[in-house]
Amino acid sequence: MDTEKSTTWAAPAVSIYALTLVLAALVFSYLTKNEPMMLIVVGAIVAMGTTVVNFYMGSSSSSQKKDATIAGQLTPTPVVPVAPPIVPGPPVQQTTHTEQTTQVQQTTQEAPPPVAPYAPSTT
Repeated sequence: MDTEKSTTWAAPAVSIYALTLVLAALVFSYLTKNEPMMLIVVGAIVAMGTTVVNFYMGSSSSSQKKDATIAGQLTPTPVVPVAPPIVPGPPVQQTTHTEQTTQVQQTTQEAPPPVAPYAPSTT
């Protein structure tokens, strides 16, 4: 099902349903002479009307236009994943723990001595 077609009829259907419920509450409050309820329902109708006007005239309308403009400017480029070539590395030499320890000790003995941190002169 196309989502654009479903939202085309869904918004008016929900709006008509909500308006029907509010008008039914208004008629019920009028018939029962319940003035506080009638005032609340009239306030709800005014608020819904304000929301609708703000949607079509306000920032939501501008946001939809902006989204449409951006969507028109974007051209999707196909992404083709490329795997890196498989290159065999050098053969692994099997060494014992003792040989590895000896290699580490030789490496640390050949390393230059650490440099003393910078100390500013006190004179």
